[in-house]
Amino acid sequence: MNYYCREEAGNGNDDDDALLSDEEEEVDPYDEDLFIDEEDRQRLMAMTEVEREPILYMRSEERREIQERNKLRRELRAQRLKERGITPPPTTTPTKEKKSA
Repeated sequence: MNYYCREEAGNGNDDDDALLSDEEEEVDPYDEDLFIDEEDRQRLMAMTEVEREPILYMRSEERREIQERNKLRRELRAQRLKERGITPPPTTTPTKEKKSA
């Protein structure tokens, strides 16, 4: 199986260079509870539910949009690679690294 890598695709061709320079996937900045870090968690938890919920809703919408954009990027990248006869590597979704307690 021929997986895409810079050495295989990068032959100086402008189309290949454009393929290689595709934007990287966006990283979701929030943890599973939609907090950025412990300080953010404490700040939001100190708010009333009425103050906190719109912020968490906006973050959930932002996460959904990031996931959708990343999905579209992966599909477009895979389509471009397929058109060139290159099998794209398996994809993973970038997420914020979890801190160990």
